[in-house]
Amino acid sequence: MANRTDTPSQHSLAPALSAAGVSVQLGGQPVLHEVQLQLQRGRWTSIIGPNGAGKSTLLKALAGLLPLQGQVELLGQPFDKVPARERAKTMAWLGQSERALDDMTAFDTVMLGRMPHQNWLATASGQDIEIVRQVMQSNHVWQFKDRSLAELSGGERQRVMLARVLAVQAPVVLMDEPLANLDPPHQTEWLLDMRALVQSGVSLVSVLHEVSIALQADDLVIVDKGRIKHIGACNDPATRAAVEAVFEHRIHVRQVGQVWTAVPNLQPLGQTVYADQAPQ
Repeated sequence: MANRTDTPSQHSLAPALSAAGVSVQLGGQPVLHEVQLQLQRGRWTSIIGPNGAGKSTLLKALAGLLPLQGQVELLGQPFDKVPARERAKTMAWLGQSERALDDMTAFDTVMLGRMPHQNWLATASGQDIEIVRQVMQSNHVWQFKDRSLAELSGGERQRVMLARVLAVQAPVVLMDEPLANLDPPHQTEWLLDMRALVQSGVSLVSVLHEVSIALQADDLVIVDKGRIKHIGACNDPATRAAVEAVFEHRIHVRQVGQVWTAVPNLQPLGQTVYADQAPQ
């Protein structure tokens, strides 16, 4: 992949994203409660929790997509003080079931990711075209470049939308349920691609339902009932215990080879085997 376009602010020592006293109401109902959070640069953080815990709301708040109380900072700057064009270069966003015009070609959809780097009404540069080609090839959608989104399957569309996010080449990337509609081989490819992305210096924040894949991140943020229950490294036994607890011990976290994974707890309640008590 071509080198990313770095922004000067990313070289500060500030966290990639931080939240101070962030509360959110939706439809008049409180959804997030006084969230305090710092996500370090150059790491992959996964946000997990039960259905309705507030995971997606938290991610949208960090992306500046919701009205909120409190303050969110992007690379050390208050979000509302960062010019819109600079935000678009600095942070890339993929939402759940991201919509695009069905009559757009896959190529044109991915090219949307280059818009923050282009002058108003300017045509795509040779560099833009090369970056789009590379991210489409890495996501295995280059062969669909001339096809409209309406002609693609759900998984193929999702891979096109992933390519659009990567085309931004932003130092901070937020993804909400990026594995939707992806089959296991493409989920594995996503995991490997994200590891490579973080190794290149990108700060990645993802909301995932797939706990076993979330456990491959550097850090976990565990959310329940609109509050953060635990923040910690995935290789910390306390984090693995917190994962089991937030899902009411209906899963075990166990090590398989060199990776941690989540498996169903088939024991009757009250006979739970905890993460670090499980036989290896």
